[in-house]
Amino acid sequence: ADGMRVLYPADGAFLGAPGFPQFNGYFANRTVGGWQSRSVSALLPYFAATTILEPISIWTIPNGLSIDGRKTVIGTNRDPDTGQKVPTRVYIVDLVDGTRERVSPEPLAGDANVFPGNPNAAAQVSGSDTFDVLYYASVAQLVSDSLAPAVPATAEKLYRHEDGHLTLASWTPSGQPSPGILVDNFHDVVGRNTATGDGSVYWFTPAGSSFGYPLHRGEVGVERSAFVNESENEDVVVAPGDALFQGAAADGSRAFFTSNQALITGMQSGFSNLFMYEHSADPASDENLTLISRDLEPADGLSGGVAEVLGTSDDGEIVYFTSSQQLVSGESVAAGQKLYRWNDGVLEYLAHAAVSTSGLNIPLTSPDGRYLLFQSNSHLTSEDGGGFVQQYVFDGDSGAISCASCRSGGVNTSAAFQGDSFATFMGVTPQPRRWLSDDGQVFFHTGEPLLSRDTNGQVDIYTWKDGRLDLVSSGRGTSDARFVDAGADGGTVLFITRDQLTSSDTDLRMDLYAARIGGGFPEPEAGPGDGCQGDGCQGQSSQAPPSTDLGSRRLQGSGNPTRAAQCGRFATRIRAARRDVRRLRGRSRVLRRQARQTRAGEGRARVLRVRAVRLKRRASRRSARIVVLQRQYRGCREAAR
Repeated sequence: ADGMRVLYPADGAFLGAPGFPQFNGYFANRTVGGWQSRSVSALLPYFAATTILEPISIWTIPNGLSIDGRKTVIGTNRDPDTGQKVPTRVYIVDLVDGTRERVSPEPLAGDANVFPGNPNAAAQVSGSDTFDVLYYASVAQLVSDSLAPAVPATAEKLYRHEDGHLTLASWTPSGQPSPGILVDNFHDVVGRNTATGDGSVYWFTPAGSSFGYPLHRGEVGVERSAFVNESENEDVVVAPGDALFQGAAADGSRAFFTSNQALITGMQSGFSNLFMYEHSADPASDENLTLISRDLEPADGLSGGVAEVLGTSDDGEIVYFTSSQQLVSGESVAAGQKLYRWNDGVLEYLAHAAVSTSGLNIPLTSPDGRYLLFQSNSHLTSEDGGGFVQQYVFDGDSGAISCASCRSGGVNTSAAFQGDSFATFMGVTPQPRRWLSDDGQVFFHTGEPLLSRDTNGQVDIYTWKDGRLDLVSSGRGTSDARFVDAGADGGTVLFITRDQLTSSDTDLRMDLYAARIGGGFPEPEAGPGDGCQGDGCQGQSSQAPPSTDLGSRRLQGSGNPTRAAQCGRFATRIRAARRDVRRLRGRSRVLRRQARQTRAGEGRARVLRVRAVRLKRRASRRSARIVVLQRQYRGCREAAR
């Protein structure tokens, strides 16, 4: 996270790595004396081919990196002491001190190999920030609970490793062992927090379920799970069905998912809707679901549902998504994809935007949900992106959408991308790469010369923050430069290029470099045309195009103090109304639980249900009042400009 450690692959064999695998994993650690690399396979031999005729396994690349950049997980068919070929085992390797810990015991039955999930899905391994708690899925039967008759021997089971002890982590709501895999690994999702930072809460799906792939919540010390997408529809019976995990709060209290089912009373089924699950002490009896994508503008006559969920905040109070429907009353019903933000009970329409989420385009949110980075070829600002996909940033504090990659005073002639097919192929860690830093700094690469000193006609790396555009690569090299990753604060940027940027780089192969604010380690004085040097590849600053307000939130502008004070009162009333909505909904859930549990007769239960319905209606009226207050607030801010 601090940009001081990186796990990377290379197609060469050096530092004691075996020569036959197609790729080897390497670890680099930045010390006071410079970057120091070591071969991961030299610490733990893993799937090393003994002859060139032996099939090459993709397990020659380590399986992820802990948040602190210290540990990785490896599946290996080599005994680390003897080097002999053995059934596959799983180890945690400390890349700094070189120690290792075996986390998979010998199977009790069945296949002797312990593959941690599908080898093509590295993210099958997850856990606490430091891997002190580790979750992995495997077909192997490793503990006695995995031998239960209800758990097929050929199905993947979810295991938890902590303090040298392995337990089954996949359980049904009734307390029976079940198959399971972590949700972040069955689906390609944008969501985060598959497991909490301490590993105490995790989200999984029972892969062998006859009901498809429902979403479950597991918790340490509780040998049963909570059925997250269980229907709360009191009008019709809804059978258990699929749900697509879209992210969770960092503390495990909330999760977001999409489903085609009518899980709440009064809604329609057949198209994708976005729900929030809020955990409670008695999830089987409480009302835990909130419909986020509720259609409050039927005038458009559309029912297309949610197209994509773009990201969530770590506190579980903000989620961004797109839909072809107009969901907010009073906003434009013109055809096209719309961008929305749900902010703790209030849905906001942001813009008409065809958001690209395929290929090399990956929307991201900052941990606090303030910033959303997304890609679109829509005309969203006063700048002209030329009809090509460009990088856009929404700032939740100002309500403004800015184009980070648009040319100032001109028209773009090419697209700006985050990803790159080669850099993606070379990727090791399953964690999302930081195209967006925690404080809203954006990274991308493009062949478009956005600054005058970009003169090489090659792909170069840019960074943007608060309207300020900089080059990360020199703009003068003879080869493309591609973004790989960055530290959480944006102070360190990793990139690949064939250019020889240091004296130690003596070939034209693709190499990994780090650019750091303040420069890096001393290098010999550069000759003419050598471009930037080592860690110090940071360009000079320039101003990017100004941002433009779009959508239902227009919060920029200064105004006079009197008007600002008036606007502030609207904001205060909005916050108070949100607190009322949460309080009323909470009381309604309590009454409904009491109605289900009462033994005083149907009459008493009916009274409790009526009171719960009244409270829920009051909460709905307060939510509608919030929408009115927000319009008044926007009008006040417009008048203050």
